[in-house]
Amino acid sequence: MIDKVRIRNIDSYLIGIHDNDNFFVSKKVSEINVDKLNLLGFSIPLISGEQILPRALGAVSRLNANGSFIKRRDLPMETKYREVCIKDWHGDYHYVDVPYKRYQREDIPAPSIELKIIDISGNLYVTSPLLHKDDLSVSKIKHVINLFLELFGPCEILTENLVPAISSIPTTRVNWRILPEGDYPWTRLAQLAGDLSSNRTGKAKVQEHNIDTILRFRPSGLVYGAGGFRGYLVFKFPSKNLFIMENVIYGNATYVFEDDWEQFSQLTKAEIIQNSLVKKRIEHRSGWEAEIRRLLS
Repeated sequence: MIDKVRIRNIDSYLIGIHDNDNFFVSKKVSEINVDKLNLLGFSIPLISGEQILPRALGAVSRLNANGSFIKRRDLPMETKYREVCIKDWHGDYHYVDVPYKRYQREDIPAPSIELKIIDISGNLYVTSPLLHKDDLSVSKIKHVINLFLELFGPCEILTENLVPAISSIPTTRVNWRILPEGDYPWTRLAQLAGDLSSNRTGKAKVQEHNIDTILRFRPSGLVYGAGGFRGYLVFKFPSKNLFIMENVIYGNATYVFEDDWEQFSQLTKAEIIQNSLVKKRIEHRSGWEAEIRRLLS
């Protein structure tokens, strides 16, 4: 579930969706006010299979329906004309074209994303068109997610088979933020993360691989905190008495706990390090995968 006002990138919100996977953005109809659906253009009562271009209700949906433009301040201004009604000396009114200067404009075509009502196991959902995750589709995917957030609030990612993207292992939410923000004592790691900041796509792929590495050992459960899937996730391996905390954002170290992971997860990173509460802290660098495999094999 994506619960934001607007997202700036997609990396943190497509957990369970891999490169070249197809998926949908969706919202359960029972969680939407029926008047909102009618205002957007859907028939009432709702009809499964109906597809519409939603009416513009805000900045994102306005762009979706009408497109936009960029002012080209780097180019010479152009002369345009606006029609103005004037009164001549006889008292008669005439329309004349009045010239004015403005910056040249580069048009942004309307994405024209249409929304569809579908039936999933007896429940109606509003869904996006089928989306494809690759480097060329990042802008489109971000637009579709922001369109849903503007029109419906929190939305959900479904796989091509119309099931939640994370459904292969039991998932639990706790009401605290796992490893909350605190002192950040690792200057060297911060510098490493900064050096990689220019390669956002590359970092996302590396972290996707890291999480896949943990998932291949079949954790018995997944826990996420008040930070949602943008924060740390806890992968549970109770048979080994290991609980691995991994962040979906590359550059945050991996924490491995035993036993009292719930208590420790409510502390800051600095408190954990200073009090030697973690079994293992693994930096995202060469050797990370080998260390994970050694612990879980």
